[in-house]
Amino acid sequence: MDDRIFRGNERQLLNGYQPLEHTLTLEFTGTEGRHGWPEIEVYHNTVLVYCGIVKQQYTLAINVRADQIRNLFKVKMINKQPDDTVVDELGNITKDKSVVIENATIDNCFIRNFYKVAKVFTTDRVYPGCQLFLPNDLIKFYYKNPPLEYLIKRKPVGFFDTKEVNAEVNKLFEKTTKLLFHN
Repeated sequence: MDDRIFRGNERQLLNGYQPLEHTLTLEFTGTEGRHGWPEIEVYHNTVLVYCGIVKQQYTLAINVRADQIRNLFKVKMINKQPDDTVVDELGNITKDKSVVIENATIDNCFIRNFYKVAKVFTTDRVYPGCQLFLPNDLIKFYYKNPPLEYLIKRKPVGFFDTKEVNAEVNKLFEKTTKLLFHN
C-alpha cells in the first residue's frame, strides 16, 4: 500500500462507518456583564466535562471514545442575572454577559457554519445558533460516531458551499478511489 497517498489520519476516513476515537474542540468567546464574565457548564451526554468562567476566550477539547456512538453536547450559561445587561441613558446596550461558540472542530476538521448545525433552546422556542445571552438558554449539538460521516449525510446548508471546501472533498475522494483501484 502506498503510504504517500494519505496525510496524517486521513486513512481512517476510508471506512466511514467505523466509529473512531476523536476530539471535539470548541472555541468560546465570552463578554462581560455587570456582574462579571459568563460561567458555563458543558455536558457530553449526561457527564459534566467542563464548568468554569469564559473570560474573553477559552478553548475546550473533549475526547470522544470510539464506543460512544451517540453524542449530545450541551452548553449552558449558569450565572446570568437579570441586571447583567448595562444600558446607557439612550437605551443602547453597552455591556451584556454572553457566550458564543466561535469555532468547532473534530480532529482538526473545521465545522463550517457551526451555527447552522447547533441549536439554541430557549423557554419558548428552538432555533439554529451558537450564542447564549439569556438565563436558562441552552445550546445543543448532536452527532453520531463516526462524526464526519454523520455530518456529511446531514449536509446542513452552507456546510460544503464554498469552492475551496468542495475542492478539498473532491481531492480526498480522488485519493480514496486511487488507493482502492491501484492496490
